[in-house]
Amino acid sequence: WIFEMKFDGYRAVAAASSEQVRIYTRRGQDWTARFPTLAAAIGRLDLDGALIDGEIVAIDEKGRSDFNALQNALDGRDSILSYFVFDLLEEHGTSLRRLSLRRRKARLQELLGDAGRRGPVFFVDHVDQNGAGMLASLCEKGFEGVLAKRAGSTYASGKRSRSWVKIKC
Repeated sequence: WIFEMKFDGYRAVAAASSEQVRIYTRRGQDWTARFPTLAAAIGRLDLDGALIDGEIVAIDEKGRSDFNALQNALDGRDSILSYFVFDLLEEHGTSLRRLSLRRRKARLQELLGDAGRRGPVFFVDHVDQNGAGMLASLCEKGFEGVLAKRAGSTYASGKRSRSWVKIKC
C-alpha cells in the first residue's frame, strides 16, 4: 500500500494535448469553462495526449483543503484553486491503465517535473510505509485524512474499488 493525503475538493480528469485542455467531472461532465485558470495552467505544461486524474481544491491559510472556498470559487474566482494530480491514465494517447499505480505515479511525476512542485498543478506524493503515522499527523493538524492505495493496482475506471480506501480523521 501507498498513502496519500486526502483532499476535500472536486475529483476531475484533465485531458491535455499541448494547449488544448478539457476538464471533466467524475461523471464525465465538461467543466473546463468553470476552471479556465487551471485549464490554462495545464495547457502551459505542454503535455502530449495526457489524461490526468486529480482533485481540484481550494487551500486555506494553513494549507488545508477548504470545500466552501472551492464552491465560492465557481463564481468566477478560480485563480485561488489548485489541481492536485495523483494518476496518469494516458500518455501520448496510449492508455497506461494496465500499469501498476506505482509506475503510473512515477511517470506522472517525471512528466510534470519541477512544475509539479510549483503549482497550481501539483503532483501528489505518497509514503510507502507508516500510513497510521501519516494519518495521525494529518488529523492532529486538522486535515481530512489519507487515501490508502494498493501500489500494484491497475486503474479501475468509473467504479469504486477496494484498491483505494478513504481513511478520514
